[in-house]
Amino acid sequence: MVRIIPMASSIRPSLSTLRFAGASRLGFSFASFTPSRRLACFQLASGFVIISTCLMILSCIPAVPQSPSFGLKASKLLRGDGKTTGVAAAGNAAQASTTASPENVLEWVKQDKRRMLHVVYRVGDLDRTIKFYTECLGMKLLRKRDIPEERYTNAFLGYGPEDSHFVIELTYNYGVDKYDIGTAFGHFGIAVEDVAKTVELVKAKGGKVTREPGPVKGGKTVIAFIEDPDGYKFELLERGPTPEPLCQVMLRVGDLDRSITFYEKAFGMELLRKRDNPEYKYTIAMMGYGPEDKSAVLELTYNYGVTEYDKGNAYAQIAIGTDDVYKTAEAIKLSGGKITREPGPLPGLNTKITACLDPDGWKSVFVDNVDFLKELDSRKGKEGAEEGEQQHGQISNKKRKEIFPYGNYKSYYGYRIGQEMEEDARLKVFKKEWFEGKDCLDIGCNSGIMTIQIAKKFCCQSILGVDIDANRIQDAYWHARKILRSENARKTLGKASKLEGASGSSEEKDLLDTVSFRKEDFVNSRDPHKNHYDTIICLSVSKWIHLNWGDDGLITLFTRVWSLLRPVILITIAIPSSFHFIILFSPAVN
Repeated sequence: MVRIIPMASSIRPSLSTLRFAGASRLGFSFASFTPSRRLACFQLASGFVIISTCLMILSCIPAVPQSPSFGLKASKLLRGDGKTTGVAAAGNAAQASTTASPENVLEWVKQDKRRMLHVVYRVGDLDRTIKFYTECLGMKLLRKRDIPEERYTNAFLGYGPEDSHFVIELTYNYGVDKYDIGTAFGHFGIAVEDVAKTVELVKAKGGKVTREPGPVKGGKTVIAFIEDPDGYKFELLERGPTPEPLCQVMLRVGDLDRSITFYEKAFGMELLRKRDNPEYKYTIAMMGYGPEDKSAVLELTYNYGVTEYDKGNAYAQIAIGTDDVYKTAEAIKLSGGKITREPGPLPGLNTKITACLDPDGWKSVFVDNVDFLKELDSRKGKEGAEEGEQQHGQISNKKRKEIFPYGNYKSYYGYRIGQEMEEDARLKVFKKEWFEGKDCLDIGCNSGIMTIQIAKKFCCQSILGVDIDANRIQDAYWHARKILRSENARKTLGKASKLEGASGSSEEKDLLDTVSFRKEDFVNSRDPHKNHYDTIICLSVSKWIHLNWGDDGLITLFTRVWSLLRPVILITIAIPSSFHFIILFSPAVN
């Protein structure tokens, strides 16, 4: 049975028919719509799908897992030709920022959107290392580039795309087959679900195991240590599924408190935890931009009485994303760091960077967030330039479509990054029982504000936000970290807000135990979700799917949604007047 549930007394559905045809098929047909925004809610059996924005024509959707027959050509995350200004404005504060006061600059660092992008080091045999990382550690070769005029080759490896994951950049210099790792570099950390199984695989491939699986000293986490062919150590940490398997870079420092202060002030990192181990005479501090189990972190280690180390010539640097390399350089100088490359664009690339050394001489490079994504996109664009030109050649409003072809505006819902979040008006028509104690999925989460508000107000068991734009996922984690920092500050006063457990239990959960985000092109993705969901939210997304991929896109959307749902469906549809204007620029509709 299907019943139409008005979500407000003044809101009326603008649909001609909705029918449910048995357990294996869904049938929809939509009438023409009026320019006013309307909202309707459909309950088919016993779970929920909440979909906002306009749907055009949809019929006969099979309720089976996504089939290769629904394959659609992937569109690009961002397209920029160097002439666009809307996106670049976020990272182009430039020299004007030099007028800011020291206090303002250091305060700005806390608000900057930062993420660890990649770690760079040198190897003696690139192909051998790639083979070890892919076969033993399960990494993927993301890209490889040879620069013969400068006599070096790079390879990028990791567990996901560069625009949303921390990855490794290997450098091979022609004719150099060995490097000195030194004593200052510690190890890289990789989270795996079964340490013992990974160790057996490493042994089978001829790898070197330097510590057999077992509990960490003074703790319960199961770990093991292995070495790659060049002698770099990797710590394997047994954890559950994580969005960031490449999770640690460990460096040794001579004054831990000094380093913590520097990374907090200059880099905007948080001290996630600090642990002293007097039995083994060392102290560690975990620094990062998010929780250890969901993001890459920097592990700083102080060995009692050791103030200097040999850095060798193998390890190079960490790259970190920022919205403003100029303000970043100011903050580093104010915090006692040394700038080794003044902020500005790289010759030939126009990607703005700045480089620095911390008090122990460890190098980091800050890269403009927008420039980084544009650089990645330009490389992808070269592979499919001809196809891309055909796809976008007939779009009259080309500049706008190239920047935000999926409606992935930075402030889609009228919010501004860094401002306090007021409650979204749509929450007033949602019911708590749709979310409380349930596993939820938010498709097209944008900057994550709605996702976070749903989690906090309705006490979800879990909620995953996915978006096609890696920048918006960064925004989402930034919002989550900001709220968590605020709650931690109130915690000392006994006022921290928590998410109560389902069914009114007294169990409490932190926000980041409930909310997570990841980059995903939901329409084109072939990566299966490991979980099923009680409620799926799709707000202000279906319109953009139809504009980019036409009716096939909507069919794929509903097919994937249907396959991911536990029994029961609730569908909410809002029809915006803006669709009449935007449809003019849709290649699929044209």
